[in-house]
Amino acid sequence: MMENTTLTDKQQELIEKTGVMLETKGWQPAVARIMALLLVDDSGELTFDDIRNSLQLSKSATSNGIQLLLNTGKIEYITKTGDRKRYFRSRISMFRDMIIAEHEKRKEMTALLKEIYEMREDFKNKKLANNLKDIINYMDLLNEEFPKILEKWEKMKKQ
Repeated sequence: MMENTTLTDKQQELIEKTGVMLETKGWQPAVARIMALLLVDDSGELTFDDIRNSLQLSKSATSNGIQLLLNTGKIEYITKTGDRKRYFRSRISMFRDMIIAEHEKRKEMTALLKEIYEMREDFKNKKLANNLKDIINYMDLLNEEFPKILEKWEKMKKQ
């Protein structure tokens, strides 16, 4: 439990950097900081009050953030015998799920770009046509190689 410990300057910096990065992915600021805290904190399991006090969030912001993270499967909680508190922890495997979801979105975007390219057969702006074709080729390469990289990574984990 974190009530008697404080975050180091480095931990605070990492929480902020991670929070900002997650915000660029569309996460709400409080939600991003809660996730970052659960990743950075040494204990790996924090109570509602630990989270609220560490991040200096309101009860409402803390509650809403935790609920969103629980509902989206990004965190989970455990209980301890004789203790009524819930201890929240990150589901680190959710990052793998996020990467795979981003890959699926990239495949959808590639298909849309191809459709746009094919619809505009007679590009008046050849530079636009070339740039669009380059992007499609790049995304095709990523889409083709991603499953191989994922498979290689899965094999590495088993070793």
